[in-house]
Amino acid sequence: MNALSRLVFVAVTAASFFGVANAQFPGPDITEGQEICAYGFVMDWFCIDRGTLLDASSIKTLENPGAHSVHCLVDVGVCVDSGYHVLQDPVCPGDLHGTGWALSSVDPILADARAVGSCSTCDGSGSLVKGYRAEIKGTVKTVDPPVLDITGVTYLADGADGCPDVPKPACTDGAATTDSTASTDAPAPEGTTDAPASGATRNSLTTMVSAFSVLAYALFL
Repeated sequence: MNALSRLVFVAVTAASFFGVANAQFPGPDITEGQEICAYGFVMDWFCIDRGTLLDASSIKTLENPGAHSVHCLVDVGVCVDSGYHVLQDPVCPGDLHGTGWALSSVDPILADARAVGSCSTCDGSGSLVKGYRAEIKGTVKTVDPPVLDITGVTYLADGADGCPDVPKPACTDGAATTDSTASTDAPAPEGTTDAPASGATRNSLTTMVSAFSVLAYALFL
């Protein structure tokens, strides 16, 4: 590997570890104003905060958000008024979903969910009853608390992953390289139901060590 190729490799590797690769998860490598992509189940803060789904009280919210009905998400005033989060998918078996990013506006979610869903306020063209997942593109409004201004919403059918350009975190020996088990102390979006503030929900140490290992290897080729 010549000097120019090595420099290009180092630059690309650094970008993948410290830029887009970490955009799915709130963390210290994300900055305000950054354009990112996140995906997962969309959940109202009311159901997150109460610990179980309002429409299925025997189900813990962050264990099985796929059981959450579109009706509860977009028809029920207390849920809509509490604001929405795009949850983080679990990385390791047994992990909970993380509370992810709070979304600064409910309107784009309402429009998309009502278009694909079956509910009282839906437009009649969709059939989704529960488990609304979406790819959310947006601009980081604040990092702590983690809040996104939405620039685009795409419904993800049948449990599909979104953000194809974002590398997926891996579970190694039972430990996730990215923390997807954030507690429910993440905030509600600004202007909605109050909730405690939180620190960064992601442990970046493993990612940083891996990045520096790869960069060091490249420099000495």
